[in-house]
Amino acid sequence: MRKEPEYQAMLEEELKEYLKDTKMTPKERKALREWVAAGHSVHENNAMAVCEGGYPIDFLDIYREEEELRQVTKDMSSEDARKYMMDYYGYSDDSRNHASEPLDDIDFSKLKGRDLDFIFGN
Repeated sequence: MRKEPEYQAMLEEELKEYLKDTKMTPKERKALREWVAAGHSVHENNAMAVCEGGYPIDFLDIYREEEELRQVTKDMSSEDARKYMMDYYGYSDDSRNHASEPLDDIDFSKLKGRDLDFIFGN
């Protein structure tokens, strides 16, 4: 995904500043350098995750979280790892754990027939 030379130079300068200000392991530094070399900003991430303000979470923050999850789940069975990850991200296989979402903010006046059957499970 390498970009125009001027843009890549800007990314490299951004990386240089980021490396000065941020402590990281050699493995993290290598992953970050590869990310930037592929044409991405240090302030972007491969999960397209954003913070509350809608700004992308830095690559390194997501990388660290993913690495931590890999370490925690490395000795688990694939099913146990899946369940752990579902719970970690706030999902559950158990429908009893899900409260139904309020429907009062939906305008049903434009829906009719089969659309309503689908929504209400008829």
